[in-house]
Amino acid sequence: MTREHGTCSNASGFPSFGDRYAASLPRMRPSKHVNESPQVVILGSGASKAACPLGDKSGRQLPLMHDLVKVIRLEAMLAKVGIDHEGKNFEELFSDLYEERGRAGIVIDLENAVRRYFSSMALPDEVTVYDKLLLSLRKKDLIATFNWDPFLVQAYVRNRTACKGNTPEIVHLHGDVATGYCGADRIRDYVGTRCPKCGEALTTSPLLYPIKKKNYAEDPFIKNQWEGFQTYLGAAYLVTIFGYSAPETDVEAVEAMYGVWRDNPHKELAQIEIIDIRPSRELLPRWERFIVRDHVSPMRRFEDSWLARHPRRSCDSFADATLQNDPWRNNPFPDTKDLHSLQTWLLPLIEEEIGYSERDEAFRTSPLSQSGKIL
Repeated sequence: MTREHGTCSNASGFPSFGDRYAASLPRMRPSKHVNESPQVVILGSGASKAACPLGDKSGRQLPLMHDLVKVIRLEAMLAKVGIDHEGKNFEELFSDLYEERGRAGIVIDLENAVRRYFSSMALPDEVTVYDKLLLSLRKKDLIATFNWDPFLVQAYVRNRTACKGNTPEIVHLHGDVATGYCGADRIRDYVGTRCPKCGEALTTSPLLYPIKKKNYAEDPFIKNQWEGFQTYLGAAYLVTIFGYSAPETDVEAVEAMYGVWRDNPHKELAQIEIIDIRPSRELLPRWERFIVRDHVSPMRRFEDSWLARHPRRSCDSFADATLQNDPWRNNPFPDTKDLHSLQTWLLPLIEEEIGYSERDEAFRTSPLSQSGKIL
C-alpha cells in the first residue's frame, strides 16, 4: 500500500472493499515514512503512581482512591462528623456523601483538603515516566489525563523547550491543581502565570470529584477539555491507556469515549495498548467494546510500549510495520536518570522533524545517534 493522503476511486459508484479500506487508512506518507494521524494517551492514577513510585520530590506519597483517606490523613475530619470510612475507597465514600442531604460542609472540607495536598506535590529531579511520555510524543498527539496531581504539567514545563515547540497537546478531563485558565481570552497555562492578553492571573482549574453523575458540559473549562479529547480520539491511530481503570464513577466518561471511538474511521487498523499492573483477564473485559479483533496489547510497563520503543515515531513505525511490511529497528530511550542527557539524546529526532516540516525530508527508519547519523 502506497497511498499518500489519497482515496481509492470506484467507477461503479458503489462502495467497494478498496474504498472502505482506503477510508480506514491513517494519514500516511509512505515515501516519507511519516504517519500524521495522532496517538492518544489516556492517563489514570496508575500512571502517576508509576511516575513517582517512591513518592514525590519530598517523599510525599501519591494517594490512590483506595488509600486516599489514610495518605492525606482525613480520618479525624471524617470521625468528627461521625462518618465511618472503614472498608470504603474514596470514590465510594465521596459519592455517597455528595448524594446525602446535609453533608455539604464535609464535602467542601474534603475537596479543600484534597486540593491542598495535591498542590503541594512536586516531581523528583531525576527522569520520570512522565518526562519520557512528554518527550515521546509530537504536537499531532494528545495526552488526556483524569488525574488531579501536578506531575504531568510539571513534566511539560521542564521539557517543552527541549522539544522546540513540538510537544503534545494535553487535556485535563477532571481538572488538575496545576492548570490555570483565562475564560475571557480562552488562554490556558499553569497556575502562577498571567494571561498574556489581559494580564489577569489565571483561574485555577476546577476539579471533578468522584461522583456517579458528573456533568462534563457544566463547567466551560471541563467542557473545552472534553471537546478537544473527543476530536483527537475520533481520529486516533494508536491509543494507549495507562493506569486508568474506568471506575464505576466514570461510567459517563467511558460512554462518551466509546461514542467517539465507535465512529473513528481508522479503528479497523488502529491499535490499543493497555499499560497496567493488573492481569489481562481483569483489564480486557473493561475495554472489550473498544477492541477490534485482536488489535490490543496489554503490558505491565511503559518501557514495553510503542512510545518507549520508538519515541516520537510510534505511529510512523507502527504504520510501516503493519501496513507496509517494513518494520523499524527499535530505538528505546537510554537508561539514564539525568533529564538533560535524555533531552540531548532526542535532539537528532527533533532536528529530523524540523527537516520534514521545513524541507519535506523523509524520516529515517533506523535509530539515530546523537550526531544525527544512522547507527
